[in-house]
Amino acid sequence: MSYTWLSPYRTICSQRGLAGWALGRSSRLYHELSYSKYGPASDVLEYRQLDHIYDSAIGSHRTSDRNGVQVDFIYAPVHPAHLNAIEGRYPDPNTLKFPERNAVDLEARCIGGGEGVARVSAIHENGAQEVFDIFNRSIKVGDFVVMAQPGFGTWRSHANVIANEHLIKLPQHALFPSSTYTNSLLVSAAQISTNPCTAYRMISDFVDLKPGDVVIQNGGASAVGICVSQLLRKRGVFTVSIVRKGERSVSQFECLRDYVLRVGKASLVICEEEFCGEKGGGGNSLLKKELSQLDGVGGSSFALPKLALNCVGGKSALALTKCIAQGGTMVTYGGMSKMPLTIPTGLLIFRDIRLRGYWQSRYVVKHQANDDSRKKMVDEIIQDVVNGNLNMGYTKEFRLEDYRDALNYNWNTSDESDGLPRKVLFRCTED
Repeated sequence: MSYTWLSPYRTICSQRGLAGWALGRSSRLYHELSYSKYGPASDVLEYRQLDHIYDSAIGSHRTSDRNGVQVDFIYAPVHPAHLNAIEGRYPDPNTLKFPERNAVDLEARCIGGGEGVARVSAIHENGAQEVFDIFNRSIKVGDFVVMAQPGFGTWRSHANVIANEHLIKLPQHALFPSSTYTNSLLVSAAQISTNPCTAYRMISDFVDLKPGDVVIQNGGASAVGICVSQLLRKRGVFTVSIVRKGERSVSQFECLRDYVLRVGKASLVICEEEFCGEKGGGGNSLLKKELSQLDGVGGSSFALPKLALNCVGGKSALALTKCIAQGGTMVTYGGMSKMPLTIPTGLLIFRDIRLRGYWQSRYVVKHQANDDSRKKMVDEIIQDVVNGNLNMGYTKEFRLEDYRDALNYNWNTSDESDGLPRKVLFRCTED
């Protein structure tokens, strides 16, 4: 039997036969959300139930199942990048290369998703009572784990994996001291790998931030934005979060402002429409006015932001650059408006601002197993979740078979009456 291994932000399933191990100790049907060609997720995704696990984590170059385990997925989030990958508009997170231009049909069926929380249900190595994750931590049946690589398809009920290549063990006793897991902690654990890690690296790797400094960000109510402001609060750094009113009513926007201040722990919240102005640059005077009312910003007087974080682009990004301090840095990690960055030459010459980019997949490829910086980051984020210092925000759960409802759900302005954003999660198992 031969297997196929490709990985543009998904796990590939062999078309030439049933790959991997059987369902281990589970008698439940395996189910998945997968696709065989690029296109809009609502058009190409299929919900399938099978009596065996389709799996490509074990490629044809494997000669044994040492360190092999079965995991049962509990929650798996839906990120915009996952949908872009299904459309063929996102690079492979392992090779960092885009799919071929105009590619439509795939060599093999692909499973959607890129992160999630799972529980180890079986160890496949004969007689083994434990295996080891990428940080060489012992894993046993019943332990909770998250995926170590962003390209592993998680929108499914079960998977067979090589533990020391694909898994990071969660600290069972720290997360679940009573030996019983709670949904709220599992929901947070399912989102650990991408958004909080992106936030952590952006506030750590580009500018040496000190207590009293200021960071400004658009997308302040996004999953990354909420993580940024909470992590900065713990470091004594002020966060100005720019949030979009969009189609929200006045009362809904006030709920959103309160959410970003209360849950996200932002120092200031400013409406994006007011911040940008009609000409895309009216935020500087507004920012200075708001900052001047904060105690402790930059010492006795307010200081302009040393760091700006951009996930929107277009006019919003331009407004950010006009607010950065001399020699400051703007890091772009998304472009939700689908509009390009247009930066005046004078800002580069006379203000010496720096423009950088960040992609979490590139960081993971560069910092593989046993990397101290990655291990420190993951441990710190997990501890912040456990201690209540990091809240992932509100979520909306869907079963895998209800994927069309999940795709139609408006997670940015929210279909909820309060107008608050909610991260879409698939509940992959019912028990």
